[in-house]
Amino acid sequence: KFFKYTVFIETDDVFHENGIYTIDDLVAFAEKWYGTEEKDNFKNPKNGMALTALAGPLCNVLITLFALLIYGLLFIPLAGTSVGGHFLHLLELIAYISLGFAVFNLIPLPPLDGSKILYAVLKNEHYVMMMNYEGYGSILLIIMMVTGALGRPVAIIRQLIYNDLIAIAQWACDLVAILFYI
Repeated sequence: KFFKYTVFIETDDVFHENGIYTIDDLVAFAEKWYGTEEKDNFKNPKNGMALTALAGPLCNVLITLFALLIYGLLFIPLAGTSVGGHFLHLLELIAYISLGFAVFNLIPLPPLDGSKILYAVLKNEHYVMMMNYEGYGSILLIIMMVTGALGRPVAIIRQLIYNDLIAIAQWACDLVAILFYI
């Protein structure tokens, strides 16, 4: 039975007859099941790619909001306990890191999602020009990450946004206090 689920790199019909699948089969299954993010799949490629790119940072922001809401709702009952304090700290870290991912991902530098959003607002001639240089974005991004050029700006923006969003946790904490403790 072990060999029934073994994956081979070669492609051969003999393997299929014995219930053994190849890497190509797994890739084809994944593309069929999950789809691919190709420009051809959109009626308006620029807008379609921008909406797809916006989904990731938006999910990160929603995770941040949810973690802060739960943090605020659980603060009063859990703050005085050892395990509760660690759990609250975990929620705070989830919110902070997720917001950092959203801010980082919105940088308009290929291959990050911010570049796809930027492309949607560019005129077609500028869009084509940017697409010619898109391959260099990864190299530039790596250089900026290694030198630390991105760290400080991302941290400042994340902190400014986080300071405003912490009001959600305060609101939830106040709600719990009013409903159950006052």
